[in-house]
Amino acid sequence: MIPAKWKIYRVLNYVLLVGSAFVFVKILEEGLRRSYEPIVFLIALVILFLMLQSIINLAIMTKSFPGKLLTGAQSGWHTFSTVINGISFTGIAYAFVNMLSEIDDYTYSQYKTAIMITILIFILLLAIILFIFICQLTLKRYLRRTNKDLIDSMINSIGSDELKQG
Repeated sequence: MIPAKWKIYRVLNYVLLVGSAFVFVKILEEGLRRSYEPIVFLIALVILFLMLQSIINLAIMTKSFPGKLLTGAQSGWHTFSTVINGISFTGIAYAFVNMLSEIDDYTYSQYKTAIMITILIFILLLAIILFIFICQLTLKRYLRRTNKDLIDSMINSIGSDELKQG
């Protein structure tokens, strides 16, 4: 049985993948329509990183859960995904702080609802990325412990079967 934390981790990776794909397409559409500003493409790259790390996380979960250890290639991909997540979190947090610093009283009074919705989306996105990052940091330890418990229970069941037969 997979604990709720890891079920939430899987669901949030799907949410992040779908949401990131949607935002990626919208950013590219808007960026190509308006101008070729480098910041638009940097933000699109960060969103692309989120999509990539979600795909890696879901693939690792499919191959390793509930009790298999991460092998060499999987461990490398997991590390790569964790680094990408850290970079993405930093980039989005930086963009969020920049966005907040550029809001003045006039802009806020004109676009209050849109600004509040944008702030909520950024906070939700940062919370999801942070939760996934924390789970990524504990994934190897969880799989190692689960694998050890599974092997121990198999060894104990062999010993108890011998006692029942003897």
